[in-house]
Amino acid sequence: GEGRRGGPGGDGSPWIIDTAYDGLDALTRINTLAPDLVLTDIMMPRMDGLTLLAELRQRKDTATIPIILLSARAGEEDRMEGLYASADDYLVKPFSAKELVARVRTHLEMARLRLRRGQLEVEMMRSERHYRLISTINPAGLVRTDGEGVVAFYNDTFLSISGLTSTLDLLSKPDGWATCVHPDWRYIV
Repeated sequence: GEGRRGGPGGDGSPWIIDTAYDGLDALTRINTLAPDLVLTDIMMPRMDGLTLLAELRQRKDTATIPIILLSARAGEEDRMEGLYASADDYLVKPFSAKELVARVRTHLEMARLRLRRGQLEVEMMRSERHYRLISTINPAGLVRTDGEGVVAFYNDTFLSISGLTSTLDLLSKPDGWATCVHPDWRYIV
């Protein structure tokens, strides 16, 4: 391959760009460089873009890399083939540099947001496990409702203290949980 070029201060592009001669060379470079995005032509020697796409999607470490396919084939069926093969985008040649840059920026931003969402989900699950552990060992009865008063969480101590015998008792009555709380305390619950 031709190796790295571009990047901040290089050719004016905000990205570091690496090129490959063909699909096999691209696969080797991807394994080494772990890129943020892959831009590949469908028609390449030794391994075409669709095969490269399939290889990358099968592996856990590359399955979520945004992949944009380039092709001279402009038919709807050709575009659908690329998108059905799980490409993130399909760009028909000739295309403008502005369109390419816009699509690359969009897919990089979407990948960044997906990564952040995943991080937040992990944090939320960790927090939820912590909350459940604390509520399990807490001697106080705990109940949490959503904004409409529907029970979202309760601990066994709450059932025991309230006299309710099951989740069905708790959920089957409108504000059933509130009937178990002293009227003077309902406003803080």
